[in-house]
Amino acid sequence: YFRNFYGRRVLRIFPLYYGFLTIVWITSLATASGEVGQSFLDTQRWYWLYLSNIQVALFGWQTPVQIGHFWSLAVEEQFYLLWPWIVWSLDRKQLIRVAIIGFFVALSIRIALPFEMTRLGAYVLLPTRMDALSAGAILALAIRGPKGLNALDRASVILLIVCAAILAGLYLRQRRLDLMDPLVGTLGFTVIAAGFASFIAVALRAPHDGFLSRVLSAAPMVMLGKYSYGLYVVHVPLIYLLRNLGLQASLFPTFAGSSLPGVAVFTLLAMAVSIAVAAASFHFWETPLIKLKRYFTYAKNPPRKEKALQ
Repeated sequence: YFRNFYGRRVLRIFPLYYGFLTIVWITSLATASGEVGQSFLDTQRWYWLYLSNIQVALFGWQTPVQIGHFWSLAVEEQFYLLWPWIVWSLDRKQLIRVAIIGFFVALSIRIALPFEMTRLGAYVLLPTRMDALSAGAILALAIRGPKGLNALDRASVILLIVCAAILAGLYLRQRRLDLMDPLVGTLGFTVIAAGFASFIAVALRAPHDGFLSRVLSAAPMVMLGKYSYGLYVVHVPLIYLLRNLGLQASLFPTFAGSSLPGVAVFTLLAMAVSIAVAAASFHFWETPLIKLKRYFTYAKNPPRKEKALQ
């Protein structure tokens, strides 16, 4: 059970993550006299150990900012270290209870945590972001229950509408969603988690020939799904690279005094480069290693606790 789970996760996650970190390390060694290179060499242990979210909570956003978004990958990996053991130990009903508790505990901690730590800590730590992970766990457990997809009844549509309405209200308060806004950083994150889980539930129950299914199964969406992990890893560094190479939105002419055309052109170019790099990584680096998953197939006769999930 554990060998197969961790073997498959390692093959999917580690090659790209540690491959990219190795490139950053080599680049930093070559530019150690620069601020970015030296800053990574001084803080690299947080990244190699998947602890950069804890670094952010303790010391704030650190340089190099090009890999600052790796904090969320650290949260994911910390979750993978814990959740399989909980799944092994409990049956399906108990797991659902634990996931529901985790969902609301995350919100409670975010409300209380800023009295002891910054809002940034509430944003990046595993216990304070468990509502998103718990929402996914609840959904996965629900559709593997006796009712299957029928467990996702009209309540998921209602929940999606409610979440969308709350988020719209939060946006209208300040004309933006600011993660440092106390209401966004507490209730807002929970609503986002519930909203995305309910959207997935709605999508799973959508008719195969319906509009939503056709949109989500369209070639561009499938491509983005295939390359999503690589896109997430490389898009921020590539944006900074393009800017450092001199590509700026200000280079393009304005329209009616607006810089939006230049921003649009820069965004499209950055998207194209990011997709190209992510696709190359997926096909030439990640896929050969992903194929090794055949050595980590799930058992036909599941272990004791896994049977309880079925």
